[in-house]
Amino acid sequence: MRKLYILSLVVIIISITSCGPNKEKAFDLVDNAKVVLYNGNPEKAMKKLDKALSYWDNFYEALYLKACCYDYMKDYDMAIKMLDKAIEVKPNYADAYYTRAMIKKHHLPNGDYCEDFKLALENGNISAKEYVEDCKRRNK
Repeated sequence: MRKLYILSLVVIIISITSCGPNKEKAFDLVDNAKVVLYNGNPEKAMKKLDKALSYWDNFYEALYLKACCYDYMKDYDMAIKMLDKAIEVKPNYADAYYTRAMIKKHHLPNGDYCEDFKLALENGNISAKEYVEDCKRRNK
């Protein structure tokens, strides 16, 4: 009877710990992807990020880095889509707003970027301040 009780506890513990996102693996893969991207291999980094997202599908940092990979590969529409997803998961993600604004400003014709710079600044990205001021000057 005691063995059955212990076995039941082990099964319960295993089932509880295997449910939900595996954040540790996702963090490790994202850290590795950062190095790979920094070394100029966005395709390889993207594979690691996809794997990270398979462990934790709402990992905003992995979504953000996928956007950086797409930006590096000059696929600006996909970069924007990934940033949109990252912002959907973490609405106060200042760096995602800032990066989306920069892509819109420099690569997308008629991209409305002023609101993104404003949101980036409101959420703590001080690099957006000069762009917000520039937008205010242009809209007077």
